[in-house]
Amino acid sequence: MPDNFNVKNSYVLEDDIVLMCPLQKDDFDNLLPIALHEPETWKYSLVTAAGEDGLKNYMNIAFAEKEKEKEYPFIVFDKRTDEYAGSTRFMILIFLLKQCNWDIHGMGKNSVEQV
Repeated sequence: MPDNFNVKNSYVLEDDIVLMCPLQKDDFDNLLPIALHEPETWKYSLVTAAGEDGLKNYMNIAFAEKEKEKEYPFIVFDKRTDEYAGSTRFMILIFLLKQCNWDIHGMGKNSVEQV
């Protein structure tokens, strides 16, 4: 993660539509209905959380990767429907881009170019 990002901190991201809070172990109950009844939610996830066992595995991996400071998982709450909508994570893309010989720099907006 970038030097100024601390996975031990509690980051909350919010706008008029969505609230994203750090994923906690007790969020299992909030995500279980989605895992059981909306398996397509996890279609594009690197690790599926479909089904009860899939959700347990997904959350265990999320917490392990956070502990290694490689990912920062969030639970996503849809303010329009007043329901939980799923989970997402910030990952260390900077490290991956550097391994691919890409450079990241800011110029008023995020930009990436191959070097």
